Amino acid sequence: MPIRTDTYRFPTAELLVRFFQADPAQPVALAEAAALVGLTREQFREVLDAEGGHAPGDTVLWSEAAAYLFDAWPRKDILELVEAEAGPRIPAGFKLRRVEWWLPDFVVDAMKHQAGQDWQDDPRLRHRLHLAPDRVCTVEDYVADLLYLAITPETVRHLGRLRDFHDAYVYPVVD
Repeated sequence: MPIRTDTYRFPTAELLVRFFQADPAQPVALAEAAALVGLTREQFREVLDAEGGHAPGDTVLWSEAAAYLFDAWPRKDILELVEAEAGPRIPAGFKLRRVEWWLPDFVVDAMKHQAGQDWQDDPRLRHRLHLAPDRVCTVEDYVADLLYLAITPETVRHLGRLRDFHDAYVYPVVD
């Protein structure tokens, strides 16, 4: 979710490390989950309600909080900040690797456009949040999400026997 830098704040290193060191089987306080995505508790509850399917109350599943966190901020920023202290809790296969591929200009331009448009079109976010036009999903995160969706069941069966692959493939759904 694009975050207005004048209103919303990237979570502190302390909050991120505490979150990633927490037991993923335990629920997360709604106020803490909101702080992870740079919202107030009330704003975060509005996002949950707009999306639907979330139980009322003062907690969310750890995996839900993690999913919103990774949707709200660039993965690179999050993982670089917590790697030293909470890195062992993050599956090895989920860590980022720099790649260089040769792609046609029009594909790169399309991915950049779609990365920004994807956030603007998300009904969960459009409902209440004021999206900053200068802050969009990184093209890296957008392409990673597209490629994740392109992983076939056959590939999952084949590589799913490898613990690093399996743990990263299902992350952050650990509960």
